[in-house]
Amino acid sequence: MYNKEYDDSPESTSMAYDAMKNRWDVINTVMSGTEAMRKAGEKFLPRHIAETGDRYENRLNTAVFRNMTEDTLESLVGRPFSEPVKVQDSVPEDIKNFMGNIDNHGDSIDSFAKKWFKSGVAKGYCAVLVEFPRIKSGSEYTRTLADDRVEGVRPYLCRIEPENLICVRTETLAGKEVITHARICRYVE
Repeated sequence: MYNKEYDDSPESTSMAYDAMKNRWDVINTVMSGTEAMRKAGEKFLPRHIAETGDRYENRLNTAVFRNMTEDTLESLVGRPFSEPVKVQDSVPEDIKNFMGNIDNHGDSIDSFAKKWFKSGVAKGYCAVLVEFPRIKSGSEYTRTLADDRVEGVRPYLCRIEPENLICVRTETLAGKEVITHARICRYVE
């Protein structure tokens, strides 16, 4: 019997992803506001019985969407982040130095964590990948931590929206659940 959950082709999605995809489409449209809702057309603003195409288009183009979902999310997410994230003294200085630009795109740990939490509340979960740049070096050259510090090479966080995490498998190893396989879909222009 074919089990989609174990299809290893790069573009295949897991059953859990497939079950949630339509829900994420809805929340993404709602979170995008009036223009996105209008673009969705009859999916979210059904046509009335016997409503002509012109009348429907007029109603669609003049409909205003009050985004209570966005307002509610902002309120919920704002509470835990009403004060800056506190870093304990035991955290190494190298890591403390990253807190102002945790993602190499200028987001502080506060901003990054708030966006991560908001996405998780809205969509059920959100992932974070700790990434490290690939550094090319010649075979005669051994790279050191000092080289990384001079060049500003360091780990950084990447928020992975659930729509982009198309398959995840875990195993229990030594009593802990560990991710053993993950496929991330990334769109590049």
